[in-house]
Amino acid sequence: MDSNVYRVPESEVPVAKPSDGVEPQSGPLPFYVVAPRKLLLMYFSTFGLYHVYWFYKNWTLYARFRGARLWPVGRAIFSIFFTHALFSRVDREARAAGVAFAWSPRGLATLYVIFTLASNLLDRLAWKEIGTPYTDFLSFVLLIPIGSVLYRAQKIVNVACGNPTGQTNRRLSASNYLWIVLGLLLWLLTLLDLYEIIFGLPV
Repeated sequence: MDSNVYRVPESEVPVAKPSDGVEPQSGPLPFYVVAPRKLLLMYFSTFGLYHVYWFYKNWTLYARFRGARLWPVGRAIFSIFFTHALFSRVDREARAAGVAFAWSPRGLATLYVIFTLASNLLDRLAWKEIGTPYTDFLSFVLLIPIGSVLYRAQKIVNVACGNPTGQTNRRLSASNYLWIVLGLLLWLLTLLDLYEIIFGLPV
């Protein structure tokens, strides 16, 4: 097994591609399919808040697919406590579908938890104006590895659901555009606040 969990997952068995003329799975899906690029766009444009929706959708679809009694909202809000469980279920469903990956669901989940905890800590320090503006910048930087973990997990989810490229959910909807606009406004307000902290003067 490859110890590098940041490596793009490689399938150990043949995986159908859209160019092969194979249609994505029809009917209920166990997890949330979305184009990886769209995932990154939504994640970074919304200041990382999209991860809550991502976990919510995955747990909702899994509960429906398996007929399990879960609380998707709670598992989304407190995602660090349920990331290992979700990634393990993704791996289990992928193997049940005949797709085996050279990846470590536990390792990838652990990275997500570590980066998220670090980001939350930096956010709290920045909120209390401890170590600003350095804690603010470090908090921004940690969005990158967190987004990278979700990006790699999404690729595995897509293949497990028979839709490697996430082509059925690659376009932005009206609600997506709305969240992007709101997220960009949040980015603008945050950057203006940082500007004032650094230079000591309003714009």
